[in-house]
Amino acid sequence: MVFQDYALFPHMTIRENITYGLRIRKTPQEEMNRRLEKTVQYLDIGMLLDEPLSNLDVNLRNSIRAELRQLQQRLHITTIYVTHDQSEALAMSDSIAILNAGKIMQIGTPSEIYYHPTNKFVTSFVGTVNFIRY
Repeated sequence: MVFQDYALFPHMTIRENITYGLRIRKTPQEEMNRRLEKTVQYLDIGMLLDEPLSNLDVNLRNSIRAELRQLQQRLHITTIYVTHDQSEALAMSDSIAILNAGKIMQIGTPSEIYYHPTNKFVTSFVGTVNFIRY
């Protein structure tokens, strides 16, 4: 897990961030590619999507979201999809992990998360709610 502070270079791609030290050391491209692939496999991040649609307008976001979901299903691939958009998470996922301050609050199917939230944080995160104090 990488927290979203800018310890990484936000203007660089994942590949550029991973290979930054190697490029500074002027590692040959072939060696850099080999080590990049090894790192990606070791970290199991071959299909990590960190808020890939966040800068798109609503119509394009919905269209790309549907295409990504179809691609996941057609290729039978597992992806880790990071988003703060609840509707996006519910629409794209077979399984969801809700995190708060780096701690897992609940893991479940979209239906389990939406209809059976396990605590107040998850309840407020996935829907519009009214809490009544008694």
